[in-house]
This record gives sequence, C-alpha cells and structure tokens, in this order.
Amino acid sequence: MHQSSHPDRPIAPADDWGGANAPHLAAPAGFAAAPASVSDEDVALVRASLTVVAPHVSELAAHFYSILFSRYPQVRDLFPAELDVQRERLVRALLRIVELVDDPDNLVAFCSRLGRGHRKFGTQSGHYPAVGECLLQALSHFAGPAWHPALATAWQRAYTAAADVMVRAAEEDARNRPAVWDAHIVGHVHRGHGIAEITVQPHQPYPFVAGQYVSIETPWVPRQWRQYSPANAPRPNSELTFHVRAVREGKVSNALVHHARPGDPVRLGPPEGDMVLRPTRPAGPALRGRRHRPRPDSRPDRGGGPGQYRRRT
Repeated sequence: MHQSSHPDRPIAPADDWGGANAPHLAAPAGFAAAPASVSDEDVALVRASLTVVAPHVSELAAHFYSILFSRYPQVRDLFPAELDVQRERLVRALLRIVELVDDPDNLVAFCSRLGRGHRKFGTQSGHYPAVGECLLQALSHFAGPAWHPALATAWQRAYTAAADVMVRAAEEDARNRPAVWDAHIVGHVHRGHGIAEITVQPHQPYPFVAGQYVSIETPWVPRQWRQYSPANAPRPNSELTFHVRAVREGKVSNALVHHARPGDPVRLGPPEGDMVLRPTRPAGPALRGRRHRPRPDSRPDRGGGPGQYRRRT
C-alpha cells in the first residue's frame, strides 16, 4: 500500500490520549446499594415517572452531566469534549433500560453489552454508584412534586439491577480479553471520493468473526470512538482493513482519511455484533443472532463515551 502526504497533519497528540489513567472512585456514601430485585410496583412507578420527565429528557441529560462533573470532576476525562451526542445516547440507553426493566433476559443481554463496551472508556465498578446518585438527583429535579421516597427507591432498585449486570459482565469480560487493543496503521490508500482504505495491525491477537464491527479511537480525537466493519475475513496476523469515508462533521473519519498515515497509532475496542456466519453449518452460510449494526462507514461520527447506545436502523 502507498503512503500519501498530508501537509495539514495535526499536531501530535498528548501521551494520555487513550485514557490509560482512568480515575478511580469510591462508592458515594449517599448512594447505598439497594437490593437488585425489582418488583411490579417498582416497574409501574418508574414507568409512570418517566412520562412526567419525558418532555424534559434533553434538559435532564444535560443536568445529569452537570451534577456528575461537579461532584466527581475526576471522571470528566472519561467523556468526549463535546457532549451533545453523548447526552442523546444517555437518554436512549435510559429509555431502553426502563423498557426492559421487567424483561430480565433482554435486560441482562442489553446491559451486558453496555458493561463490556464501557471497559474501553476506562469505566470502573466504582463509577456506577456515582452515576446512579447523580441520575436520581437529576430525575428528582425534573419530576418535581411527583418525586417521593417510594419512587426514589424504585428508581434506585431499577438502576442497581442494571448496574449490577453491567459490572458483572465487565468483570467476566476482563478475565477473557483486554479492554482495548493498541494498534498502528500499516497501510493507507486514498480511493477517491473521500474514501480511504486503511489497514491496521493490532499489537496483540485480535479475534473477530466475519459480520462483527470494531470501534476505533484515534489520537487526534481522544475518547471519540467510531464503529467500522472490517472489509476482510479474519487473517492469521490479525490485520484489519477498513474502508473509511470522510463524512461531514465526522471528526474521526476525517482524521483517518485525511491525516492518518502508516505508523500512526490507533486503539481498537473489542469486536461486537452477533449477526455472524455460523462456521459449523454444512449447508451454506447461515446467520445467527438478530442484533447487528449496518455498515456504519458513512455515518456522522460525533462522539462516543460511557453510556453509549445507538438506535438500530
């Protein structure tokens, strides 16, 4: 592959662009762990309260982050600099959890994916009680007179149930694989029309299955992870090739297409997605699983941090 010149190459990033020094938090004294058992009454209370705060969800998300960063400023570096998309993702994740709160199997599946995915941001188990404390504070603010002790307990139980699943999934995942894979670019070819073919070499074996997608973080846009589908079948040396289109307002895609060159570092999150080829079926390719993201290569890529969740389209 051929290296292209980049006269507008950005300034070299800071050494800690990958967030290696994730802050540690002790569990806040004001948010005691509640039993994770969620009753039917809890479900009804949580869902009823959500209708009260629904007209204010955008403001609620902004208020939540304001409280979180005020009380726990050390976690600010876990999040991207621009929070607009992050706030939207928080709202979608919260709505999804409330939707699934009485559906244990799907709640566990959803929260497990979130817990595993949050490892690449540097999220630790001690962060979850802090988030819960600030989330309940934001909810109580916008619920107003509708907020009462039984409702607070219901929300605490629902959040604790979800957080417990996320923590357990992250801990299990940590026993089996890294949170991130350091890698470097070994090939960069411009294909025209704002598209580059980029090949990266992970520094450790990177197991993935055809049909999965990969999150990439660049040193020029720290803490913003962009998802791409590999354009190749798994290779013995773990090399991955991506076809990346620079999209409008896409900071990560523009950095990869217009500024990256061979030798530059990137970081990879774990492979995700379970709509994959089943290798043991003899009668031709069969797909398994239902949850899959379409090839995201041409989507705007504005962000990615703890609480990330995207709507399937």
